[in-house]
Amino acid sequence: MTEPVTSIEISGRSQLVGVMGWPVEHSLSPPMHNAAFNALGLQYVYVPFAVEPVHLKSAVQALPALGMRGVNLTIPHKEAAFVLVDELDSSAALAGAVNTIVQVDGRLKGFNTDGIGFVLPLAAEGFDFHGNRGVILGAGGAARSAAFSLVARGMHITIVNRTLERARALAEAVNQWSSNSSVDYVVLNSDDSLRQTIRESALLVNTTRVGMHPYETEPPPISAEFLHRGLFVYDLIYNPQETQLLRVAREMGCRTLNGVRMLVHQGAAAFELWTGHKPDTSVMETAVLWGLMR
Repeated sequence: MTEPVTSIEISGRSQLVGVMGWPVEHSLSPPMHNAAFNALGLQYVYVPFAVEPVHLKSAVQALPALGMRGVNLTIPHKEAAFVLVDELDSSAALAGAVNTIVQVDGRLKGFNTDGIGFVLPLAAEGFDFHGNRGVILGAGGAARSAAFSLVARGMHITIVNRTLERARALAEAVNQWSSNSSVDYVVLNSDDSLRQTIRESALLVNTTRVGMHPYETEPPPISAEFLHRGLFVYDLIYNPQETQLLRVAREMGCRTLNGVRMLVHQGAAAFELWTGHKPDTSVMETAVLWGLMR
């Protein structure tokens, strides 16, 4: 694998974009986006901003004054940014969170590209959505984007979370939107109910942080006994590339997918919103994979 060119020339004509998070030093978005800018010869530069939650409002409000084209928002800012923009795209309104802001003439518009980033890698693998059942582990922002995306494509979803209230709230929100009661929920420690639900499902999605670097040795969020060969296991974690959950699933004969391509596709959607150009996602993926090897 050839190392991608991620350093670009910066001048007074450069358009500035970036990512705000806390912490943010682990982010692979800067090399990913800068490699794509370089490949298209665009005068953009993408930088990380470590923004404490208490300073998020002032940081977002400074975008027009700094002449920035926009930013991505990552943990823990996506939900907080929802009320800090002047206008919400339908993607953000549906997700209840903003992961991309575009600044035009002093106005800030919030988008959420996590949904499209989540579903495109599954579609590329030939996964059959319509009429199938799926299980989502977690009930946070990533789970919300996944749930809406899957229900929109004809799936029945079960939300599994440690806290029953959060699982119920997400299920009710999606059901209210879809009007056909496509989502139910169980608590994580309800073994018999969860086992049966997974046995009847074609897709298992992990949206939790269990197994994420630097906690790679954590046991999978569910027992290996619950998995079956007909299950597609999708872990949104990309570092490490193979979590304990994905390793166990692969050994069980399941099809597996990590979060690398979700990161790439949600980033590509943001890239296009800022620049009006479609990036080369293969260049972006190479930059991410190279970053994971360092």
